[in-house]
Amino acid sequence: MTTLAASHIHTGFAAQASLLDRARVLNADADVAPRALIIAFDLGNGAANHLVGLHVRVLESTGAVVESRILPAHATQADLYAHIDAANEDDAIDGILILIPVPPQIDFRAGLNRIQPVKDIEGVHPAHAVHMLSTSGESDLLFPRRPVVVDSFLELFADAGVSLDDDDLSVAIVSDVEIIDNNPLANLMVRAAAPAVFPAAAALSLVTLANPKTKDILRHADIVVVSLLRPRFLDRSWFKDGTVVLDFAPNVIGVKTLANGRQVPELCGGVDVDSVAGGVSKLFPIPSGIGPVMLGVLARNLAENAAYRRTHNTEDEVCSAAGG
Repeated sequence: MTTLAASHIHTGFAAQASLLDRARVLNADADVAPRALIIAFDLGNGAANHLVGLHVRVLESTGAVVESRILPAHATQADLYAHIDAANEDDAIDGILILIPVPPQIDFRAGLNRIQPVKDIEGVHPAHAVHMLSTSGESDLLFPRRPVVVDSFLELFADAGVSLDDDDLSVAIVSDVEIIDNNPLANLMVRAAAPAVFPAAAALSLVTLANPKTKDILRHADIVVVSLLRPRFLDRSWFKDGTVVLDFAPNVIGVKTLANGRQVPELCGGVDVDSVAGGVSKLFPIPSGIGPVMLGVLARNLAENAAYRRTHNTEDEVCSAAGG
């Protein structure tokens, strides 16, 4: 088995460190520490505790205060709304985050829409999306925000020295139909975030594995973003020499025990890292690629939200987002 040359693997930890430093500077200047609420669902596999703990550790490392609510698998939409509404009304809460996965009876998109835009640290409220897609540059939002996925792509590529300035750039995004339907963040990445990241002149292809031409499309792409439910499915034969490959969607393939005895989910992406070997120019793997950057962006966003809310009256923005 071939091991990918370490120089070709690029993690997101350096970019994350820069983002966390930015959050710490903002939080150190604040009279009151930023406060966030994280909501997750206990689906019986231990993932909720792990994900909440991971987010809490990163956010609190910047000086933020984090509350968490892990709801039972039988929780209703009304239960979710109750927690969101309470946090919306609580002036001490600067950011609200809902973690996936959620049980089937929960409308995740409706939950995201319920969060006040000024407390949305993921940038996925429709009010933010309208601003991102606007051609006028105007917005009813006092503090418009790009989706965390967009900022994470840009931060990761900038840190790795991946240029997006080439007018001849060819970009392919490959996904499973199921992941687009069931994972709102992946859906956002495929439908909106990627076109916002890459230059308008780039040749951008959105394909699924159901398309018989997908392998040929990937073989001609300069940058390939992979969002698959199939662990380690894409091997070396799917990429041309020198391709930049970003693995986006994590798959849980088991449980591993850390040195401190704590058990955590073992994750991998849709790319077979060992098979890819040294042919690609850069590989951003799961879980150490874009994941740490997204956590860093969330921490920075929370700090910025708090700083903004401490110096501005956000009532007008709340009313505007609500249509009032």
